[in-house]
Amino acid sequence: EVALVRLEMYSDRRKYEMKRCNEYESRVGYFGIFLLFIIDFLGLWMSISILLSWFVTRSRYFFPTPSIPIRPAELLSPGGNAGELGKYGINVGPMLVSWVFRYLNGKVENMIGRDCARQLRKKHKKEKEDLKRARKEARREERRRRQEFGDTSSETDMRDDLEDEVW
Repeated sequence: EVALVRLEMYSDRRKYEMKRCNEYESRVGYFGIFLLFIIDFLGLWMSISILLSWFVTRSRYFFPTPSIPIRPAELLSPGGNAGELGKYGINVGPMLVSWVFRYLNGKVENMIGRDCARQLRKKHKKEKEDLKRARKEARREERRRRQEFGDTSSETDMRDDLEDEVW
C-alpha cells in the first residue's frame, strides 16, 4: 500500500510538471522531464539490484555500483589491525551513487523551474506589451472620433500625446 501511494505521488508530481511545461511551452522543461525519468529509472534499477544482491550473489542485470568498503573496526583499532572484525564493513558505493542521483535530480528540477519561470516572464511581458498597444490604439481611436464629431479638447489631446511619448 505504501508503494502504491508513493507511485501515485510520483506520477501526480510528474503530470503536474508536464502540465506546467505544456502551459509555458518550455522545450527545455520537456527535456528536463525526460532526464528526470532516466535518473529515476536508474535509481530504481539500483535500489532493486541492491535488494536482490542480498539473495542472488551475481547477475549481469544488476546495476554496476562501485565497491567502497568502510571498515569501522579498522578505523577504531590502534595500529589499524582489527583482526577478525576488520573483515566486516559497510559498502558506501551505492550510497554515493544514490547521492549523485538525488543531486542530479535536484539540479534538473532547478533547470526546469528556471526555464518555466523565464517562459512565464516572457509571456507576461508579451501580454503587457499587447495591453499597452491596445490602450494606445484605443486612445488614437478616441482622438479620431473626437475630431470627426468636432469635439476638440486640446488639453486632453496634449495629455494623451504626452502619455504616448512616456510609454
